[in-house]
Amino acid sequence: MSGIISEDKISGPRYWKSLDDLAETPSFRTWVEREFPQGASMLDGVQRRNFMKVMAASFGLAGLGITGCRRPEQAIMPYGKSPEEIIPGVPVYYCTSQPSPRGNQPLIVESHQARPTKIEGNPSYLRTGGATDVYAQASVLSLYDPDRSKGTYFRKNASAKDVDTDLSSWLKLSKKEAEQKIVQLMDSESLSNGSIAVLADNSSSPSRHDISSILKEKGVFWAEHEPMDFTGPETAISHALEVENHLRVQPKLENATRILSIDCDFLSLREPDEASSTRAFSKGRKVENPEDAKKMNRLYSVESDLTRTGGAADHRLRLESSRMVNFINALAAEVLKDEASDDIISHLIERSSGMESHSEWIKEMAKDLSSHKGKSLILSGSHLPAEVHVLTYAINQSLESIGKTVEYVEVQKNDAHSLSELISRLEEGKVSTLIFLGGNPAYLCSGEIDWEALTQKVKTVVRFGPEIDETSQLANFHVGASHYLECWGDGLDWSRSTYFPIQPLISPLFETFSELEFLCLLADINDDPKALLEKKFLKISKNSQSFEDFLRIGLFRLEQSLSKAKLDLTRILEIDSASIPLPNEDSLEVLLVPDFHTWDGRYANNGWMQECPDPMSKLTWDNAILVSPLLAKQLQAKHPDLNLLPNPTMLNKNGQVAPDSAVFDSGRQDSPVVKLSLKDGSSIEGPLHVQPGLADYTLVATLGMGRRIVGRVGEGTGYDASSFLGDDSSRVITGVSLSPTSKRKILANVQEHWSMEGRAIVREANTDEYVKDED
Repeated sequence: MSGIISEDKISGPRYWKSLDDLAETPSFRTWVEREFPQGASMLDGVQRRNFMKVMAASFGLAGLGITGCRRPEQAIMPYGKSPEEIIPGVPVYYCTSQPSPRGNQPLIVESHQARPTKIEGNPSYLRTGGATDVYAQASVLSLYDPDRSKGTYFRKNASAKDVDTDLSSWLKLSKKEAEQKIVQLMDSESLSNGSIAVLADNSSSPSRHDISSILKEKGVFWAEHEPMDFTGPETAISHALEVENHLRVQPKLENATRILSIDCDFLSLREPDEASSTRAFSKGRKVENPEDAKKMNRLYSVESDLTRTGGAADHRLRLESSRMVNFINALAAEVLKDEASDDIISHLIERSSGMESHSEWIKEMAKDLSSHKGKSLILSGSHLPAEVHVLTYAINQSLESIGKTVEYVEVQKNDAHSLSELISRLEEGKVSTLIFLGGNPAYLCSGEIDWEALTQKVKTVVRFGPEIDETSQLANFHVGASHYLECWGDGLDWSRSTYFPIQPLISPLFETFSELEFLCLLADINDDPKALLEKKFLKISKNSQSFEDFLRIGLFRLEQSLSKAKLDLTRILEIDSASIPLPNEDSLEVLLVPDFHTWDGRYANNGWMQECPDPMSKLTWDNAILVSPLLAKQLQAKHPDLNLLPNPTMLNKNGQVAPDSAVFDSGRQDSPVVKLSLKDGSSIEGPLHVQPGLADYTLVATLGMGRRIVGRVGEGTGYDASSFLGDDSSRVITGVSLSPTSKRKILANVQEHWSMEGRAIVREANTDEYVKDED
């Protein structure tokens, strides 16, 4: 790291139009000319270092600087349709899956001479038909990231203030020495008094669940926490229905002709299972002739942010996220008026205050939904309160949607302890050994938790993770985690309908451990991860399929347990319904969403993701605080120096806000930096970006950028909004005040690229116009 960014510390990206703009040094001419046109290889000084930020992992991918790329010693099975005999120079394809908190994603990975190079979805998984997301595509670059953890490190003293990413204060251990230290952690005295605690991220792996159960039986305090929590709907619904298991929402969009999205961006990565949702929704949008146009599904979207789902909607209503409770109560009063009691309807009307200006829109939509019973569907964002999810269930039940356009799948409740329970245990001094398993809680869970003070009460802090990061700074023992393309493992999809293997395509490039290897050492299990996977598969499949076929095909279909529980409408009166103040110019709301470039920070050092523009804002290498045009105009009136909006011109008469409202210059956007503050004193600073389509008093901030401890690619990119995220993972923050600072920030924005010189990029027409003239 220090060899790349040396004496004059360079942080943050250098923006360019293309890599031809950036490559300027003769020393790279020979290598670069293979990829770029003649004359592109001219790098010098600062530009050379910034070029390396992007190209470092690419050099690794090409085999420069990383030796020993080799097949794993254990046999792995190629995809069933590939040639039986491997021909030199011909790629081989293997099945595996990518683990994530949203469930595993089935993949087929292309490999050249035992080196993974390209990732695609598995077409045998019919729910997505071989589709995959951008993070899976980019994950192959993370395998060759030179900044990832290269082994296991130990140091006697740990402090969050002792930030040292070059590992000078760490002692490098061999894998054998690391194994011995891991085993020594589990001493009998600590197990007997329950002073060993694990904080893990969420996982869909049945094998991991089995090992965690063994550890809990031995006396380990096992807690799990996911800052981007998608389980809110299933928790709320199971509680309202008083059922034992959680009920997970599984939409059947291919059967729906009328769809309402309530702050639910189901067509993007902000909600789980988006690939199958996009595929199913698109089936109702195929138009080859005027007759097909009459059968198209209709999408209503009510949202605070401008999302891909809102962009695809036929009817869209801008509304702050904190007002979604009022909205769904108003909708429920319309839909349930013929079947609910007067007390329930009065309660719903009382809770819908503030929706009077949208009453006609709601009535017309409710009428349309009710006239298509059995073919209508309501979906609500996972970040919304429990009241919204219970009322969503009640409306879907009234519209006869359950079992037709939506199903509720029974999933086992998570039996792990919560983060708040672990914090209480740490504060009481009951933990002698704390193990951070995955995630990055010191970064994303720092809003209300003083991790440095808590870990000072712990004798030994262990960090298992893929890189030296913010959480590693709390530890005196860092165990490097292998990339999923180097591991054996397993996992389920979000809908719990399919079981997938994780199969290594390459032996670990460094002396790192897979998650199952690490847990087996803790639990004193002698089986290797492949043997555990085979045993688990044979148990789940009941020997109905061979293990070799499971690896070759890449999945095994499971039977789902579907709930038919009916909601007693009187439960609506029992919902905990706190009053939420409506946002205004002086008391704004902030919607926290995962950042497109980094998700929750795990892709912050991935140059491909940083370079890929955000689908809506078109920002690269940065994030911004998104603000509506109306609020921007009000801020501009108060603070003229903000320079948020353009001066009136012939194309922008009377000061109306044009879509291209920011100040652009050669793809650079000059933005003012503002400070957002809460009443408890916490605050964040970030650049403003005017985003048409936002609700008037909603600010959108992203989580996952502004990492403090990160590799050379992600260093200095973006601002950190994680201090607004509490331990309850609530992502709608109210009562926020905005104040300008004297600073400004240059953002890279590709919105102006490929201008059509005034010509329409997209032409649109309604169904009637298309039926009259399909040309």
